[in-house]
Amino acid sequence: MTEGLPGKENRIVILGAGGHGRGILEILRADSERADLPCSVLGFLDDRDELQAGTCGGLPILGRMGEARRWANEGVRFLVGVGDPLVRRRVVRATEGLRFATAVHPSATLYGDVTVGEGAVIAAGVVVAAATLIGAHALLNLNATVGHDCHLDAFATVAPGSNLGGFVRLGEASFVGLNATVVPGRTIGREARLGPGSVLLEDLPDRRVAFGLPARVVDRVRSVD
Repeated sequence: MTEGLPGKENRIVILGAGGHGRGILEILRADSERADLPCSVLGFLDDRDELQAGTCGGLPILGRMGEARRWANEGVRFLVGVGDPLVRRRVVRATEGLRFATAVHPSATLYGDVTVGEGAVIAAGVVVAAATLIGAHALLNLNATVGHDCHLDAFATVAPGSNLGGFVRLGEASFVGLNATVVPGRTIGREARLGPGSVLLEDLPDRRVAFGLPARVVDRVRSVD
């Protein structure tokens, strides 16, 4: 291994060079600075024509998403830089068999018995209480709080400033919007969405959109798959 560079097993490529991809880069940079190690991110893959041969956050766009397997053959791991849970799931399904890293900002607080799945991203200021499971490719964004004994299925997403009480369950690819609150013991179903600033007092069924104080169902989720 070349001195000062991350080993093969620690190198990461981010899939998606938008705002969320840049956010993941900054999480990994902060973690590297805390550990006094070089940043492990090599660059980004993105399918947009206008980004090819460009940069994101000072790192190169290495090519298109279809080139991920070539990088995987070199021992690289990946993170998906897409904020929307349905699109993030689609990217993972299209790249089945890749190895994924996790990204946890050093300012996040996770109790000792919290489990974090492959590909999950936990941003700055997040607090996760005891006995909580964070599924694969889940996202906890800036300053979100998660109470004890919660279960977040794969691709579940909690937006900045949102709060989950204890014993909350988030289904696969569900979404909790900016500054929303879910009271203890409630369930948000698979692919369901809670609007920004809403307070959920009752369970939210699969693929439904709820909004308001208290939250009421207002629509049905449109699939992107």
